[in-house]
Amino acid sequence: MTATKRRRRPGWSLIRAFLWTSAVAALAGAIVLAGLGLVAKLEGDEAATTWAVWGSIGESFGVLNTIFSGFACAALVVTFWMQFHELKGQRVELASQRESLSLTQAELHRSTEANLRRLHVDLQKIALDDPDLAEVWPIYGTDAPLKRRRQYIYANLILQHIRLQWSISVYSDDEVRGALRYVFRSPLMRDFWKTTARARNSVLVPGGSEFMFARLAGEICDEYEAVLEQANLWRSGSSNDQPANEWEQLKPETLTDVA
Repeated sequence: MTATKRRRRPGWSLIRAFLWTSAVAALAGAIVLAGLGLVAKLEGDEAATTWAVWGSIGESFGVLNTIFSGFACAALVVTFWMQFHELKGQRVELASQRESLSLTQAELHRSTEANLRRLHVDLQKIALDDPDLAEVWPIYGTDAPLKRRRQYIYANLILQHIRLQWSISVYSDDEVRGALRYVFRSPLMRDFWKTTARARNSVLVPGGSEFMFARLAGEICDEYEAVLEQANLWRSGSSNDQPANEWEQLKPETLTDVA
């Protein structure tokens, strides 16, 4: 048996129903012709019981009428049954087409988003290459040193890369959390995130994918800050509790404050 079923040709069930109906009609015609032939034969006989035979023939045709009615009813049942299965198959086919269309639309959406992200990366690359253009981006502030502005642009590219992997389902939620925990170990990444918080909150729409990613990143950044504060207390001897939770595999001395 092949992996995929061969599709039936459209209307094949209707053709079969027509053939069944034609066969029943042909059988009925043959019975009628046989009865007419019997009548013709009896007309040629000069037996005294002709009228009695005619009466028997009439009764026989009454039985034939009943049989024909049964055949007609059976033909209708078969036709309706085939049409029902034909419509059922069409509904299944339409459902499959709708599912395929939905998957195609989702794939096109992801592809379009990836292309837009690529354009965003290109714009920021231009800012990295040209210090004058880097000052155009308002979220970094023109009063920041050139080196810091370039670092912020690069930090934004890193976060956008992680977000893209998440939005196109390359990264799961847990993998995104792991990636964010890794990058937020950098003091510059945390500094960038806190510096751009006001501008970010002013443009993000609640409920959107950008908003959800920003909220997740904010949770991870705040989580690291809390662990960092606990590590500082541990270093100073004010607390004997070492950092726990998801950061417990990190040694306190490896936790670094904002540069």
